[in-house]
Amino acid sequence: MVRTSLRACLTLICRAVLLAAPTSSHATTIHVPSEQPTIQAGIDAASAGDTVIVASGTYTWTGEGSAGFFALIEMESGVFLRGETGEANGVTIDGEDQGRVIYCLNCDSTTRIEGFTITGGRLTAAGWPGSGAGMKLENSTPTVLRCAFVANTTVNAGGGGVYCLSSSDAVFSLCTFSGNSASYGGGLGCSSSSPEILECTFLGNSADHGGAISCHDSSPPIGFTVFYQNSATAGGGLQCDTSSSPDLMRCTFSDNSAGYLGSGIYCMGSSSPALQRTIIAGAPHGCAVACDATSAAALDCCDVYGNLDGDWIDCIAGQAGSGNNISLDPLLCDPPGGNFGVAPDSPCYETASPCGFTIGALDISCTSGEQAPAERTTWSTIKALYR
Repeated sequence: MVRTSLRACLTLICRAVLLAAPTSSHATTIHVPSEQPTIQAGIDAASAGDTVIVASGTYTWTGEGSAGFFALIEMESGVFLRGETGEANGVTIDGEDQGRVIYCLNCDSTTRIEGFTITGGRLTAAGWPGSGAGMKLENSTPTVLRCAFVANTTVNAGGGGVYCLSSSDAVFSLCTFSGNSASYGGGLGCSSSSPEILECTFLGNSADHGGAISCHDSSPPIGFTVFYQNSATAGGGLQCDTSSSPDLMRCTFSDNSAGYLGSGIYCMGSSSPALQRTIIAGAPHGCAVACDATSAAALDCCDVYGNLDGDWIDCIAGQAGSGNNISLDPLLCDPPGGNFGVAPDSPCYETASPCGFTIGALDISCTSGEQAPAERTTWSTIKALYR
């Protein structure tokens, strides 16, 4: 029986409440650049409960002026930072490969960041100082909504897109992580933190360990999330290390690759992820799930199919056919075209699913026979779909 995380279930059921915008009868709205010249100036002028709205456009490291000690933008606790449209394509913050883009230190759960593309972050220091090129969270629990982390890089450190450490149990919802790279956690890395990852998409991220996500002593709930064409030496989609026990509910892993171990997931250091109603399919390199001798993975109502180096092998050997698990073509609609839903005749749709509920991140999003054949595509093609 797969472990069910109460925290994960409550989050998925009540995420509308969690994502409600902060309100205050005394709150002030500050506009950038019409009232304050830079994003940082807007944040510095704000108090807890205030909203800083950034007009649509591109804001660069050079154009924003001198960066703070830790990043181009340093958040304040309780401030709501919002792009004008609330969508990622409205406002771009470009680090121009000069350093970290956003830093959150001691920001509580009333802090909110919404509607930005965060790109061009680059860090070269090893270890904690060089982690989180796009965004670093330290002892912080903000909500990050409808943001895109694109082409951020850490060298010899973790979290190309985002890094969470020191109990940074943030919420990431409706976010995209694409083309980020790091030594571990190409898209997102976490250490002693369990951020909630809801309805997010990880596309073409890369790392030595954990192409999309790397967990160190962390157990994040991950729900309704897509992992596509991420790559790593170990853990193409997800790597779990040091007693990490993430709960995955309705995720889709498609076409991820690992040069050595676990195209979808790799577990080490007494880690034990639990997967429910999740697809792991189509890996061109590496078996679906792999573990070291101290770790295990439990799957319930999952479909593991078409992974070049093996499906129900390694630490999930023997789970096929039990716990409502299957090994059938999920009939994903068109992953190369950005459609990760299933066809109506998919064995993962609720009418055919062995557990009576849909398996995978998305429901029907094409008609029978319309799904595209699984085939490799270029990263430039994928990026163009999310600009």
